[in-house]
Amino acid sequence: MQEIYLDNSATTRCLPAAAEAAEKALTSRYGNPSSLHRKGVNANELIKGCRRQASALLSVKPEQIYFTSGGTEANNLALMGAVDRYKEQGSHIITSEIEHPSVYRPLKELEKRGFEVTRIQTDAEGIIDPDKVASSLRPDTILISIMQVNNETGSIQPVEKIGEIAGQQHLPLFHVDAVQGLGKLATRPAIWQTDLATFSGHKVHAPMGSGFLYVREQNMISPLIRGGGQERGLRSGTENVPALAGLKAALEELPALKQGERDEKLEELREYLLSRLQKKLPSAVINSPAERCAPHLVNFSLPGIKGEVMVNALSRQNIFISTGSACTSNSSRLSRVLKAIDLSQERIEGALRISLSRFNSRQDIDRFIEVCREESRLLFS
Repeated sequence: MQEIYLDNSATTRCLPAAAEAAEKALTSRYGNPSSLHRKGVNANELIKGCRRQASALLSVKPEQIYFTSGGTEANNLALMGAVDRYKEQGSHIITSEIEHPSVYRPLKELEKRGFEVTRIQTDAEGIIDPDKVASSLRPDTILISIMQVNNETGSIQPVEKIGEIAGQQHLPLFHVDAVQGLGKLATRPAIWQTDLATFSGHKVHAPMGSGFLYVREQNMISPLIRGGGQERGLRSGTENVPALAGLKAALEELPALKQGERDEKLEELREYLLSRLQKKLPSAVINSPAERCAPHLVNFSLPGIKGEVMVNALSRQNIFISTGSACTSNSSRLSRVLKAIDLSQERIEGALRISLSRFNSRQDIDRFIEVCREESRLLFS
């Protein structure tokens, strides 16, 4: 039975070239990058090459890239490192109600420690109004954290406009979780006037365990992990050379999108998916924004059918989708993101997330729609 994988916002299939690069690093370029001998120098060159590739893709300087184990660590480093660095100058943070758990939960922890967090509400399509950010600023605001693309609905946030607001003064720092945008939309931290931006390798066909944080200026944030001083003292610990070798190979395959551009293949596939849903499953209710939506993601509900029931039914047919964020999929609670945009309980319980990649085709979508229709009939029979 053909496998159809439509859960690329959770993770992506590792590119063959990335897997090969990681294997080669494991078996022949396995030296410690801090060692002075040739094996160590060769491993260090792999890291430097990945840093150059990441910086070129973002149009930033190589020394502004700091490698981590992934998006969650990068988000925690950005948030906790920023507040530790500037806690003497203020204790107020601005964010939104729809952030990824790796932003939402650290900020909850900071509230327990005495920081005050203002969470901006979105409109009905899950979009943040920059004016609400501006009106929430206070003299003691030290950090703003807003994602580029929401991982459940695909809503694109006005990070460039928010950056203009944050960039008018030294503080607050502006952090963007750009994990879901990389490779799908133009991603330019400097244009956004971002101080900190988070990226994850396994969302762009690199090995799991790879990610990086863009930091505009050295010493802008404090380290969370101290030790051997790797990553210029910001993230100690022997670097994951195999994962970074794979990350470099994956980044080389991403489209070089200019400001304002989107991945055209993903855009075409998403439009095709929406048209087939409308024609073949007219009862489907689209939860993603009509306009400001990333080109790889569609969130919709089938009235009367629980999302997890449909996910399990499709899985038996070798078709893989999700109900929402993989980081909260084991929770019995309703989606915090969908509640924040004020959807009904029925729509939230029935929500399904389809997320596309370059490996998908129209035939995949046709098969998904066909099986979805069949399973819907069985569930209602």
